[in-house]
Amino acid sequence: MIDNNLERNYVARTSPDWLHYLNLIRNGLLFLSSAALSVAVLVFLPKKELRAALGGSSDRAIYIWAYILIFFALLALITFIDSAKKVSRKSKPARDNSSCWLYFVILLFPLLLFAIKKWEYSNAISDWLFSLLVFLAIALPIVWMLRVASGKLWNKHGGRDAAMFTWSFGMSTPFIMIVQALLVTFLIFTVVLANVDLSFLTDMNNIDSLVREPSIIFVLFLILSVVAPVTEELFKTLAIWPLMGLRISSSEGFVAGLMSGAAFALFEGAMYASQAVMLPDNEWVFFILGRIGGSLLHTFNGGLIGWALAKTWQDKKVYRALIAYLIAIAVHALWNFNVFWTQLLPAVQGNEPNNMFSIGLMIGLGLIIVIGFALLMVYISKEEKQEQSVVYGR
Repeated sequence: MIDNNLERNYVARTSPDWLHYLNLIRNGLLFLSSAALSVAVLVFLPKKELRAALGGSSDRAIYIWAYILIFFALLALITFIDSAKKVSRKSKPARDNSSCWLYFVILLFPLLLFAIKKWEYSNAISDWLFSLLVFLAIALPIVWMLRVASGKLWNKHGGRDAAMFTWSFGMSTPFIMIVQALLVTFLIFTVVLANVDLSFLTDMNNIDSLVREPSIIFVLFLILSVVAPVTEELFKTLAIWPLMGLRISSSEGFVAGLMSGAAFALFEGAMYASQAVMLPDNEWVFFILGRIGGSLLHTFNGGLIGWALAKTWQDKKVYRALIAYLIAIAVHALWNFNVFWTQLLPAVQGNEPNNMFSIGLMIGLGLIIVIGFALLMVYISKEEKQEQSVVYGR
């Protein structure tokens, strides 16, 4: 973990007033909209009118989205209060906040898996409670990873950390989704429509033949292994850029990146979980364990890019940031390519996917990411100590 033994009278670096006002307005609106929507869903879900308006969506899926909205609404409230204090000049200096008990929350994870496995196909548990278990099983490993990786910087800038989450939820992720939709549309028009005669689709029996078309398979490969990694790694840490002019340290950039990546991972996990509840034979334990790998990937890549951006802003060595982006994109592309090669491609070709082979490759990639994560944390810790020795003449 990061050892950040800063002097006790360390004064918090503050953002420009315009950024505080922007956060105040943005997070106030985000809190009101997310809280109102989540409460409306939870209160009116039993009504037949709402069920009809939602087109028969799974209650469990709707509850999952309600919980994610509540989570981000709470973080928006934290950021709103922090910005209000900054604007009114009532904010306090940054401080250490160990919260060591969070190191042990991971012990609850096996209990969540056991409960989910026991009741995944049972009517003995309410949909709202099962969805809550799923949401906690996705969120808990993310929180634990953040606590371990942040070390003594955990909650040192609580308002800023929460802002990284809300920015990712309200700005970065929607922007990524729009860019991906545009790129996918472009690929369909330039690759598929140029090579496939779609007139035969009037006969629905030809759908199976269509998905086996080489151009379709190629587009699926590009979407998973190129479009998704590039867009997500380039844009999910957009919230860090406004911090660059605040002279944040490289370790603070690392933590800001962790928060941005974790927010994206949590949103993605909730999105996939809401889709998975629609599948009658979904294996929830394997799904949640798989999400740990995805969460690890996004959190590590976010921290790597955040550290590189903050460090590059200090010494102007642009190549470092470029290398960090390339590493993050490459790791993400390998992860997605494994899914394409071992799961999607066999399914499209009418073959049985080799689940054990796919899981083995994911575990291998996950271990590589864990090792890289640990090495980066050790390096940042040493770097922080060296910077302090230069400042204090030790």
